[in-house]
This record gives sequence, structure tokens and C-alpha cells, in this order.
Amino acid sequence: METIAARRACARRLPALLTLAAAIVLIASTSDADTIVLRDMNSRVETNWQSPTGLFDWKIDGFDVATRQWLWYRQGSMTSEQSIDSLYRVGYSYTDNNSDGLNEEGLITYRESSDALASRFTVTIRYILQGGSAGSGAADLQMAVSVANTSGSALSFRLFNYADFQLPGAGGDIVSIPDGNDPLQTQGPVYKVDSIAQVTSFYGSIFPDGYEAGMATDSPTLLARLTDGAATTLGTVAGPRSPGDASWAQEWDRSIGAGQSFDVLYDFNAIVPEPATLAFLAIGGAALLRSAIRRRGR
Repeated sequence: METIAARRACARRLPALLTLAAAIVLIASTSDADTIVLRDMNSRVETNWQSPTGLFDWKIDGFDVATRQWLWYRQGSMTSEQSIDSLYRVGYSYTDNNSDGLNEEGLITYRESSDALASRFTVTIRYILQGGSAGSGAADLQMAVSVANTSGSALSFRLFNYADFQLPGAGGDIVSIPDGNDPLQTQGPVYKVDSIAQVTSFYGSIFPDGYEAGMATDSPTLLARLTDGAATTLGTVAGPRSPGDASWAQEWDRSIGAGQSFDVLYDFNAIVPEPATLAFLAIGGAALLRSAIRRRGR
């Protein structure tokens, strides 16, 4: 069975691409297209990079597991969080990693202002989709985020990642963040979205400064707190929280040195098999499916 250590070892290959990513994206001009679409095998991801809607659709064998996944930030003396798309939108680019005619990878770049010389920082988001075989109900999505300080002095930056996934069935989801880094959303013994967060440049702790498992019945909800026009500081609510419409958020507070970057890599692994596949999964097929997806990414 694949371990968390193995997943992280696989994920470590991505950070080396971030520098190249920043160079590539400068070639892409700002586009009026709202939605970036990635496809691979049984999976499709859609992200509205120009609004707080963010990633709003992740279909696996036709089932949509994503309500919303997106980033917010608060920099310096700002008095409230803003969605990352409120920054100046430089552009985006696609990559077809396996020459199958489908774009599995998308790179988005923002910066502080339209004036490149006056901007003190840039933010790049790289999504890489790895689908599974048709009918498997399995897919993997990686998101590498880099906040680069382009100024001559230290930059105080708070990054928030919010995720609201949805799983099939009527029983309601369970969400937990047992160690602060790795949110897990499940329903029943099989359906799940397992997330791993890995800091790949070291400014302070490798753990988030705040993390909370939430439910739609919370007042206010996690999303409402990020969008209410007031500064938010996440606590440490590990859960488990259940059952119902679950979500989670993490907060990274960093002082980024001049000319340096803060990089965090997320790996979202989803298993939402159709009923006909459940018997296969029950005898160990889940590990085989995930292993097959990983091999395609090597």
C-alpha cells in the first residue's frame, strides 16, 4: 500500500519546475478567457482564474467532486483577505505533458500590480491533473503555489487555501486535519479526497499556522470568514467534523526574504468509484489504482 512518505517523495519533483514555470508564463499574454480547462483520461478540471469562484469543477468519470477550491491572501497592513484573483492577472499557459492532445497542466501567474517594476511580489499557481482509467473513479490533482518576493526587503504574507469537496451518497461527509498538514474528507469506507500539503521552501515551520475543519452549518462558515471584509486568523480545529457538507482551510503566515519565495505543494487524491467498482476496491484495488496513477506521473 502506498504511504504518505511515498506520495511526498513523488511530489518533491514538482518544486524544481516552479522557476521554469515563472519564465514560461511571462510569454503568455493576459487573456479574456475566464476558465482554464485541464483533461486527462477519466478526469476534467475547470478553474475560473479571474474570480473567487476558483476551481469549481473536478469531474472523475462524470462525477463532480469539487464545489470550490481557491486561494486568499493578506499582505502587510491589509485589513482583510482578498481572493488571489484580485491581483493583477498576468496570464496563463497550458502544457500537454504526454502528447495525447489534452492539456494536463495549467500555469497561472498574478502579480501585485499592472506595473511589473513596481510590483513587490508575484504568485504562480500550477495545476497538474493525473486521471485514472475509465470507470476507476480515481484521479489525482496537484497544485504548486509559489509566492515570490521581487522587492528589496522582507515581505509579510499570509496565504489561505480553502477547499470544499463533495462526495457521492446521502450520508454526509466527514472532514479532519489530524496533523494540521493533511486534510482528509471521507464518506463511508471508500469515497474520499485525501489532501497532502508540503512546504518546499523553508520560512518558519513546515506546518500551517492555522487550520480548521468546517461544516456548512457553522456560523459563520469558513468561506464567509474569508470573504467578510475583516481580517481572519484561523485556529487549530482538527476535527473530525461530521456529518454534512464539509470544507477545510489552512493559513500560512510567512516573512519572505528579499528575492526569495515561499512554496507550498498540495496533492489532492480522489477516489469516488461507481458501485460496480466497489467490490474490486474492497479487495485491495484502491491501492492498485492509486499506484497506476502515480506511475503515469513519473
